[in-house]
Formats: sequence, structure tokens, C-alpha cells
Amino acid sequence: FLGIGTNGVLEIREDNLPREPILNSPIQVNLETVENEKQELISASLDAISEVCGLKFLEGNIQESKLIFTSANEIERIENQFVLMVESEAGNAISNPVLQPWEEVLEKGILPELILKKILIHFGVDREFHRLSQAQMSQKFHLIPETKLAKASNSSEWLLLLILALFGLERFLAYRSNQ
Repeated sequence: FLGIGTNGVLEIREDNLPREPILNSPIQVNLETVENEKQELISASLDAISEVCGLKFLEGNIQESKLIFTSANEIERIENQFVLMVESEAGNAISNPVLQPWEEVLEKGILPELILKKILIHFGVDREFHRLSQAQMSQKFHLIPETKLAKASNSSEWLLLLILALFGLERFLAYRSNQ
């Protein structure tokens, strides 16, 4: 990339040169040591991640996989593999039985987010979040002036008062006619 050097001349900047990709898609995944019900849910979550983020996942055997999901506590792994436990108190688990049980993860629908978060942290993909300026915020959100806001109708309140008044009048006339 070009940048202005210290002497005011355009020069190639080394810090912005393209780097090697951190993640190569498709990522080999193994789900063999996970129960069938959880396999389907994890597979659906991986499909959702593929659809939203563009990461592709391909099921493979344990030796070739970079990402292994397991229900077991201990599993043999090769140096460049990432083992994600489905439910454990360990740090690389999707759900924690004490803090966030599996049922709660499914109920809230956050399984794809949790998997993606663990994958991004492991592979070192760090998305930088920049705070929006006040001008950028005002471009994204438009305030509707109070004069243009829809006003709540109070016709139901008036109708209720009218019914009560008619009921009271009817009772008054009925009492008067009996005397």
C-alpha cells in the first residue's frame, strides 16, 4: 500500500502489506463424538454461520479436522486442532452446566453465536469495533418530531364514560318510575 513517508514522498508502507489468511475455508469439522441430537443442532448452527458469515464447514475425520466437537471430557488431539466441548466447565466449552446450561443456550438461540465466538478467538480473528461518532449516530437514527408522532385516541375512555352515564341515567329513571 502506498503512504506518505517522512520526507513527503509516496512510498510503499510495510505495515499494510497483505498478510497470510488466518482462516482458510472450508474448515474441517468433526462431530463423531457428539450425541445425535446435539450433532443435528451443531450442524444447523454451522450452517447458520456459513449463511451469515460466509465461513464454510466440511465434515471430515478426526485426524484432518481443525475443529472437533465432543461430549467427552478427554479426547486425543493433534497440535493444530481446536477441541470444543459441548457441555463442560472447561474454558473451551460451548455451554457451562452451572452458568449457562445447554437447554438455556438452545432456548435463547445463541448456539451459533457461541460457536462463532470460540472459533474467532481460537483462530485469532479479531474484529475491531470502533465507537460511532455523534454525526454517524445521527445518520443512522432519525428522531421523529413530537408534532408528527401519532396521538393516542381517547375515544375508548369517552365511550366508557358515556356508557356509565347512560347506565346511571337508566337506574335513576327506573327508581323514579317505581315511586
